[in-house]
Amino acid sequence: MAKVKRVKNVWELAKPMGLGKKFRKEVKKRIKNSTISFELSFLRTKNNLTQKEMAKKISSNTSFVEKFENTLNGDMRLKDIQKYLNAFSGNENISIRITKNKITVKEHYVEDKDHDKKM
Repeated sequence: MAKVKRVKNVWELAKPMGLGKKFRKEVKKRIKNSTISFELSFLRTKNNLTQKEMAKKISSNTSFVEKFENTLNGDMRLKDIQKYLNAFSGNENISIRITKNKITVKEHYVEDKDHDKKM
């Protein structure tokens, strides 16, 4: 039986295949340029929504959600981000912060002060 080698990271797998520094640089660039879509996809799954359910919430189709969640940051349209975020209505405040080296998407719970008055 062949011995299974444990690897610490994807780079250990890529090196024997001849994928060196250029590959690593390209992967890092792709990850850096996909942070918004990754965060929004994570937000959807955190809220226990499938792509199909998300599509229904935003009056779109599964194909749109799938493509949107795999879009590079520079190719995203603000109106699509807003459309996607509107699906998370309720007592949540979602912010996107863009700095020189980092993009973060945060979800904050906002207490509904009028909740008791409505009941």
